[in-house]
Amino acid sequence: MTAPPSDPLPLVGIVILNWNGYRVSHRCLESLRALDYPAATTYLLDNGSTDDSWARLKSECAREGVVFIQNGSNLGFSGGCNPGIVRAMADGCDYVLLLNNDTIAADGTFLRHMVELAESDPRCGVVGGRLRLWPETDTLWGTGGTIWWAGEHYIGAGEKDRDQYAEVEERRFISGALMLIRRAVLDGVGLLPEAYFFGYEDKEYSVLVRRNGWRMLYQPRAIIYHEAGHSHEAIDPVWIYNDTASKALFKKRTLSSVSWALWYVCYALYLRALLKLRARWLPGQLMGGIPVEQLRAAMIDGFRDGARATRVTLGQLSAYRARVASRPVDRHHASGPHSERVD
Repeated sequence: MTAPPSDPLPLVGIVILNWNGYRVSHRCLESLRALDYPAATTYLLDNGSTDDSWARLKSECAREGVVFIQNGSNLGFSGGCNPGIVRAMADGCDYVLLLNNDTIAADGTFLRHMVELAESDPRCGVVGGRLRLWPETDTLWGTGGTIWWAGEHYIGAGEKDRDQYAEVEERRFISGALMLIRRAVLDGVGLLPEAYFFGYEDKEYSVLVRRNGWRMLYQPRAIIYHEAGHSHEAIDPVWIYNDTASKALFKKRTLSSVSWALWYVCYALYLRALLKLRARWLPGQLMGGIPVEQLRAAMIDGFRDGARATRVTLGQLSAYRARVASRPVDRHHASGPHSERVD
């Protein structure tokens, strides 16, 4: 007697965004060659790269299963990824996987584990995985995180991976560096929010997913290495400004009016007074040792502008970079010789 055919695998569109990142994008694509999930199509998008990375990637990585999409300009993370999501949905994909270009698949099984977990629970709308740092592959970058009124926290970040997060668990947010999204979520919640240029779009999307009744699960068997910070340097004042502006915008967009007002007052107090105390308690440990007044100035600027804005744009970040350039700064701390700019 012939066995009945097994159900076909759900179709997955893997969306990867490149911007002047030939080395990491090429490495990411090469790591996906080992993928053991045949029902996947990779969509590589380019945010108007100003170097030769896009031409090189198209030339060297043109193979079956890769779709190349040129955005034409730097649209930020959400704006850059959304055309790939739209294309994947038009192609009939059941899931979309957001995958940062500075990631490396630890093996070929991660996507299968993520899809199997999503398929096991019809209420599961988003699946994340175990992200380890690269090249410090024994250290966790994060396993998803928590969001509460005061702030956000990546679970496991900076810890040595000793399998302390070896169980499937629910998370309040999943990082956009590795985020599997069910098509029904995209149909109901919509695309990634484009109010942010880079940062906090995944947190807002996670909030919206949960508010629409979906679960978000962490799959520990999906292991990815993440060379974080490729598109910016953490102590670049513009990055600090962007992060703080995006945080304020995120709180304004997701909290009730009363909670937002309370958060605004508390965070203003933190920036005006408590940040200095924290720097005294943790000398040399705050943002890699950046001078506290420089850190504080960038955060206050970002907080003020983010609280007033309806979105954080590339133009806004470029204008702030020009403002910073006109100020006397400690160049040794502000940006090292190999820093990479958001604009």
